[in-house]
Amino acid sequence: MRVGNRLGRAVILTEKGTVDVNAATQKAFSPSLDEAVSRLDELRNWWHSAATSAPLDAFDASMFHELGPVVQNPSQVFAIGLNYSLTPGRWAWHCPTSHWSSVSSPRA
Repeated sequence: MRVGNRLGRAVILTEKGTVDVNAATQKAFSPSLDEAVSRLDELRNWWHSAATSAPLDAFDASMFHELGPVVQNPSQVFAIGLNYSLTPGRWAWHCPTSHWSSVSSPRA
């Protein structure tokens, strides 16, 4: 199960589309991804029982801009700036050339 933020709402990402968590659970879960993730075990249990019957919203690469940050209000942030050209060279890493390694759009 992969969770995401589509247009500010908690969704489950599948190979065939996305499932709006709040709508599919008849409001048992909040549309807020942070709140849905705080109940991840319950969400996972619901998904395992409802995956085949949950309503899918279409999603393809042209809609990538609709994805937002997975963690909207982090309490802590740890990062290494791989886009800073000197940092990767110190550890023999390569600089990223795109945002495709994330599950978020470049504007998130």
